[in-house]
Amino acid sequence: MNKEFALNTIKECDSWKEGQSVTFRYKNFHGIEWELIFRKEEKEYLPFKYSVSGRRVGMHETISRRYVDAERAFLHVFNCFNENATIKNRYDSLEKALEEM
Repeated sequence: MNKEFALNTIKECDSWKEGQSVTFRYKNFHGIEWELIFRKEEKEYLPFKYSVSGRRVGMHETISRRYVDAERAFLHVFNCFNENATIKNRYDSLEKALEEM
């Protein structure tokens, strides 16, 4: 994944049909690589419009989460899927994460 891919996906995904998805690989700042699927969810999952699911390359670790918007989904990916409130996220905004790409 690169900056252009992230920006284009965020820009275009609102016009996607339900169930439409894109698969990509992302290597985070720790050198951990993920094979991920970004997907537009069905209306039954509202307020969650998008999901990210996938697996860590070469491992058995998986992830699957739903998000209210695409920006939050990509920011969560860029922050290594951090859900621990005691660990500060590396990026507090999508703009900062994209600047470092």
